[in-house]
Amino acid sequence: MPFNRYLGAMLIIGNRKGKLSPASVLFGARNVPERFARWVFSKHVQTQLRTQQQTTHDFRPADCATEQAPSTLFNTLRVVFAHCDAADGVSSMRGAFEAEFKRLRANLERLNLSCPTLELFEVEAGTGVGAHAGPGALVIGVQWL
Repeated sequence: MPFNRYLGAMLIIGNRKGKLSPASVLFGARNVPERFARWVFSKHVQTQLRTQQQTTHDFRPADCATEQAPSTLFNTLRVVFAHCDAADGVSSMRGAFEAEFKRLRANLERLNLSCPTLELFEVEAGTGVGAHAGPGALVIGVQWL
């Protein structure tokens, strides 16, 4: 039995400066796809939106000749859910991600702030991921446009 299964741990691998490395660990076997989606949402979506809001808040039209907001603001959030022979995990991840986004949208609208458009896709992971991560692997890709 692999050591991580003995501990009841699921390793999250992330991209840091162009290299794959361990990013976090989820302990326990319950609701892993949902917890993974919430982790990605908190680390990648909420962090980016906080940065955007700070950029917008610090922006002063008098500082810029064009009097437009900085071009670093994103309008669309594209999220791809992929799996290696685990389609039920993808639907669970998507549901959890959509619930988090719905709550975020309600909070932003209450504060009269703009919310990005959400684009969601479900795909099967490629052979490289399947060969190295194995069956049951789940992947979430986040892209700001």
